[in-house]
Parts: sequence; C-alpha cells; structure tokens
Amino acid sequence: MIDRNKKNKLNDYELLYLISESNEDALEILLTKYDNLIYSKLNKLNFPYPDMEDYLQESRMLLKEAIDKYDDSYGKTFAKFFELLLIRFLYREKGKIIKNSKLFYSETAVLNVVTVKENAEQYVCVEEIKDKIKEILNDSERKIYLLYFVKNYSIDSIAIKLGIKKKAIYNKIYNIKEKIKELDCRLTN
Repeated sequence: MIDRNKKNKLNDYELLYLISESNEDALEILLTKYDNLIYSKLNKLNFPYPDMEDYLQESRMLLKEAIDKYDDSYGKTFAKFFELLLIRFLYREKGKIIKNSKLFYSETAVLNVVTVKENAEQYVCVEEIKDKIKEILNDSERKIYLLYFVKNYSIDSIAIKLGIKKKAIYNKIYNIKEKIKELDCRLTN
C-alpha cells in the first residue's frame, strides 16, 4: 500500500520499480497519471466520441505492455517511449476508421451517413453530401472514385478504361482520399 502523501510525488521510475515488485497501487497510479496524455492524443486526432472509452481502454492495455517492454538502457524516458507507442497505435486505428469511412458515394445514393458530435446524433442530408463530393472532386477524380471505390475496379482495369498511366491513378486516389478526409472532418466538427 502506497502512502497517500507519497502517491503524488512518485516519478515514473519509482512507479515502474514498484510495479516490478507487484504493487497494484503503483500500477493504478501510473494508469491514472497517463490518462490525460491518452485523452489529449485522442482529442487531437478527432476520434469519435462514442468510441472514446474503447480507445482509452485499449490505450491503457498498451500502457501495460509498455511497462513490461520498457528498457531504460536505450536512453529514452518512459514517458517518451509510451508516447511513441501510443501515437503509432492511434494513427493505425485512425487509418482504419478513415478506410472504413461512413461516406459512400454512388450515382443513386449515399448510404449510412451519420455523424456524432458531443454525444448527440446529427443526421446529414444525403443530397447535401452528394453535392459536396461533386464540388470537391474534379471530373477525372469523380470517374476514378466511382470506378475504384464504388465499382471496385482494379488499377489496371481503370488504366485501360480511361487510357491513363497507373501512376496517375494512384496519385488521383491519394488526392481523392485526402479530399474526402477533409470533407469528413468538416462534417463531423
């Protein structure tokens, strides 16, 4: 049991030592200590509010892994070590969210478009999103978006169909993703 007065004065290295000695109080103190950093990174990357608690728990599990793997002989502080692991994890997760974005465009409908802000659901008009997508993409990007993302054509098939190089298609796909990420951020904020 850690003395209440000493609780706030322990640094990371003292807490890591106590954890290595199987002190559960030290583990809880360290987990609580890093909650602010985790919340800060989650907010900075605009993670959806309803999923925030899930990502907090996953980040805490990552913190426990960092405690086990940390080696001070590399000359890095525990805080920097964990922050690096956390940032890598959150960017991977953010990439999955963007990849499975809720914006789907087709000529007939835009499906499943729901944004959540401050725990209140706000439904975005389907026609408005179709118009916004048309505004942000130029003609060639719209064609590639429709063929690649909606109709699932391969890069080779698109190159043959449109008569352009594969490299140009990859560049357009990158530009399309960036524009849709930006649109998604504007709609969810």
